[in-house]
Amino acid sequence: MIRPLLARLRSLLRPATGRQDQFFTLSTDLFCRVSLEGRFLQVNPAFQHQLGYDEVELLHQPYSRLVDQQDHARIAEAIERLASGGAVRGLEARVHDHEGRVHWVESMPPSVR
Repeated sequence: MIRPLLARLRSLLRPATGRQDQFFTLSTDLFCRVSLEGRFLQVNPAFQHQLGYDEVELLHQPYSRLVDQQDHARIAEAIERLASGGAVRGLEARVHDHEGRVHWVESMPPSVR
């Protein structure tokens, strides 16, 4: 009885997941998933288009590879706040592209549940 229910649930979720994946993939904004340990879990193609990094270069690498040294403490504080269930809004940081140029980005991380 449970298998048919699981199959039905998967079939219902598949279109929503596809739309989410399409949004993530096609967006010109930088989207990523980062672990609470500060490592990239997923990056969208905009990282390559805007910053010159491809996904393989960044996966499982620490965010600190891109973030300007002056912003490390602020980012670490935001991750701590998220890990303890708090919210972070409008976090700005400088990131370095593949050529070393600095770009300002604003992050709107979701709360951790």
